[in-house]
Amino acid sequence: MPVQKSVAGHLKTSPAAKLKKSLKPAKVKTLSPIVKHSHKGKWINPTGGSVRGCDPKGCGHYGARRSSRNGKIRPHEGADYVATVGQDVLAIASGVVIKVGYLDARDLSYRYIAIETKDGHIARQLYISPAKGIGKGALVKAGQVIGTYLELGKKYPGITEHVHVDIWIDNGTDNPWRTGAQPVNPTTLILSP
Repeated sequence: MPVQKSVAGHLKTSPAAKLKKSLKPAKVKTLSPIVKHSHKGKWINPTGGSVRGCDPKGCGHYGARRSSRNGKIRPHEGADYVATVGQDVLAIASGVVIKVGYLDARDLSYRYIAIETKDGHIARQLYISPAKGIGKGALVKAGQVIGTYLELGKKYPGITEHVHVDIWIDNGTDNPWRTGAQPVNPTTLILSP
């Protein structure tokens, strides 16, 4: 510990050393998949899995480079949470289901569920087979089972199985992701193990 000599020759502890000595180590808490965000409410990890890393089909983190159908590079506007085929998928937030849709009109095998929260966020969860009773107008609670995960590996060999989550600030439509709404990084709201 650093010491300083006083004018009288006595040894004394420096103010910085006193402060360091007075600070106690913080207690470490184990975090659950629920995060209390000051104004955004509670958010749940949909699978309990971590965010997908990189594989031959790309990376699963928010902002990762993606190629669109027209060949342009764009950022990944969501996060991919690792899943197991057939596992239950949980609602990431409480709210009302505003849409159960298909990702591509040419391929009806992959579906998504969009939930609008009280504070105006719209959260989509992709690659889900909706559970019974989950349809437009259904009220869901964060952590409620809303469906089961569908397999992506058959269509995209080499991809890590995952549920894609994107969150948007509501702009007054039920389709914000196509009308210029602002995406929100899911990892700022949802914990990964």
